[in-house]
Amino acid sequence: MPPMIHKVRQWDYLAAQRVDYFVSNSDFVGKRIKKFYRRESVTIHPGTQVSAKEVREPEGYYLVVSRFVQYKRVDLAIKACSELGRKLIVIGSGGEKEQELRTLAGPTVSFIGRVSDEEMLSYYLGADAFLFPGVEDYGLTPVEAMSAGVPVLAFGKGGALETVSSDKTGLFFNEQTVESLIDCIKRFENEGVAYSRHQISEYSRLFSSEVFREKMLNYIEQCILCE
Repeated sequence: MPPMIHKVRQWDYLAAQRVDYFVSNSDFVGKRIKKFYRRESVTIHPGTQVSAKEVREPEGYYLVVSRFVQYKRVDLAIKACSELGRKLIVIGSGGEKEQELRTLAGPTVSFIGRVSDEEMLSYYLGADAFLFPGVEDYGLTPVEAMSAGVPVLAFGKGGALETVSSDKTGLFFNEQTVESLIDCIKRFENEGVAYSRHQISEYSRLFSSEVFREKMLNYIEQCILCE
């Protein structure tokens, strides 16, 4: 790759200059478009299936939904909940880290594997909070959790900063470490968040598929009129 990558980057940059309009899925990605392609973009957050029609009282567990790959940092959630003795349910499968993560888990951590959409929604509805320790360009699962009225405890970088409302629908931790996540969990357990579960669910509709469709169609119409 090293002898080739310079030419590939040149080709990629030149190809990007032929694009008429850029739409990014988050401001986080928009900044990369600006940095590497030197082009402006409009952010339209992807539509998320906001399917929860109810909210429930929390049932005493934290929740992670993820593939088991390095950048998702599921290890932080497992270590933090194991150290605190908090119940954690981990939904997902696949990825190079699965066996390692299972080895890290203490007795309060349960791996559920893959589940149906109905089962997934039920796990969302019962969670005290959703843990999101990785960095994503956007991140659909925090919005899915909020649609069920569940607060999100997320690492403060990437797309989560644009979907989770700090202190209202969730809390952020500032370092991607077990200690920082533990502090965030303790803060959540002591102070909670400002919004009720019903309010969190309503807030999530800002990122629904319907809102995405409306914004995208409006932007396409604007672009056509500019031609």
